[in-house]
Amino acid sequence: MPRFNRLSVLLPILIFTFWFLCLKSSEKVEEPSLLADEAPKQNCTKNGWLGGSTAPETQDFGSEFMISFANIQKNYTWLYLPTIEETSKETDILMIVASRTDSYARRNIMRQTWMNKSNSEIVANGRMKSLFLVGLAPADYKVKKMVMQEAKLYGDIIIVDMDDTYEELIYKSLMIFLFGVSKAPQYKIIGKIDEDIMFFPDKLMALYEQGIIDSTPVSLYGLVIPAGRDIFRDKTNRWYVPESAYSCSQYPAYLSGMYYMATREAAQMLLKSTKHRDFIQVEDVLLTGILAEDLGIPIRDMPKLYKFPHDIKKNDNKDIIAWHNYKNNIPYLNFFMKGLARYRSEKGLTRTSTTSG
Repeated sequence: MPRFNRLSVLLPILIFTFWFLCLKSSEKVEEPSLLADEAPKQNCTKNGWLGGSTAPETQDFGSEFMISFANIQKNYTWLYLPTIEETSKETDILMIVASRTDSYARRNIMRQTWMNKSNSEIVANGRMKSLFLVGLAPADYKVKKMVMQEAKLYGDIIIVDMDDTYEELIYKSLMIFLFGVSKAPQYKIIGKIDEDIMFFPDKLMALYEQGIIDSTPVSLYGLVIPAGRDIFRDKTNRWYVPESAYSCSQYPAYLSGMYYMATREAAQMLLKSTKHRDFIQVEDVLLTGILAEDLGIPIRDMPKLYKFPHDIKKNDNKDIIAWHNYKNNIPYLNFFMKGLARYRSEKGLTRTSTTSG
C-alpha cells in the first residue's frame, strides 16, 4: 500500500514534467518561422518581371526609335547622327557622354582633354570612339540652332528630341546603348559616361591586357555598389520606386551611373528586356542592377574608379581611370593635364596637347 501511494504521487508529477517539456520544445520550433517573417524577402527581384508583357520591344526604326517599358512607350527622333566611319582597325569601345544641352563649354573642355587624339592613344589608334548624346526640347529653337551648328562643326554629337531632365535619364542611357547596337556595329563595348567625370581612357588598355576587361563574354563593367541599399518609397523623393514595380526591400548590387560599359551582347539583352519591367527612374539601378540580375548578366568591378569628389584630395597622386568630381572647366583641364603628364612620365612618354583633334 505505501508503494501504491508513492506511485500515485509521482505519476502526476511525471505527466506534468513531460507536458511542460513538450510545450517548451514546440515554442522553440516556432521561433525560426517568426524570424523568417521578419527577414527580407528571398528571390523577390523577379516579382516585378512581367514575363507575359505584350508591350513592343525597344527598337530603332532608322530615323526614329522607341524606348519601351511594360507600362510606358516613348517615341523619339534622331535629329542629328554623326558619321561613324568604317575602319579596318581594331575597334573596342564606343564611349558616349550623357551631356546636358547647354554644356557647350564642358564639351569643348572634353574635346581638349581625354577625347583629344593627342592626349589619348586609345582614341588616336581608333580603339575608342568618343561622342556626346544631347537631348533637345522641341520648343528650344535658339538652343537647337546652336547645338546643331556645334554638331556639324565637330561631328561628335548625337542629338535626340527629348526633354533633358533627370526623369529622362534612363531613356538617355538606353539611347546610348541603342545607338551603339544599331548605328555603330563595329564596336565591341558600349560605354556611358557623365560629363562631370575626370577620365583617363588610356589606362583602360592595361585592363584589356590583364584580362579585367573582355569584350567577348556577356558582361557589364564599372564601379560595383554592393547589394543592400534601401529603396525610397516616398513619392516626393527623386529616387522614388513604387512597390508594384520592385517589391524588394533593398536593391541588388549595381554599377554607379557615373560610368559603366556593356559588351555588345549585354547591351542587346538589356534593350530587349525593358518591355518586361515597369519604368523606374533610378537609371543605374534599373539597368545595371535589376535588369542585369533578371537576365543573369554579371557586373564586374573595375579598379581605379572613384564615385565621390572627396575620394581624391588636392595633392593626391592616386591612380585614376574615372572620378566623379565637381571641378569647373579650367580646374578640370588643369587636373587632367597634370594627371596625363604624370602618367606619361611613368610610361616614358612625353606628348601632350590642349588643342582639339
